[in-house]
Amino acid sequence: MSARQPVIRPAVRALLVDESEQILLLRGTVPTTGAPFWFAPGGGIEPGESAPAALGRELSEELGLIGVVGSEVWT
Repeated sequence: MSARQPVIRPAVRALLVDESEQILLLRGTVPTTGAPFWFAPGGGIEPGESAPAALGRELSEELGLIGVVGSEVWT
């Protein structure tokens, strides 16, 4: 069996922190094992899209949040 090569996919993630300094994470499960994992909201950057625009779109699609994109903290 040959190893699968990773796919490079530009993406953005958000660290959403509330006034109590709690961070919003989403819970997913590994399809093959059912094991849980946690991840920050976000997703792929579409061709021609800026990182802030992609993040705004993803937060709107996933969480219904509009206008919450702040400053970039890491690249």
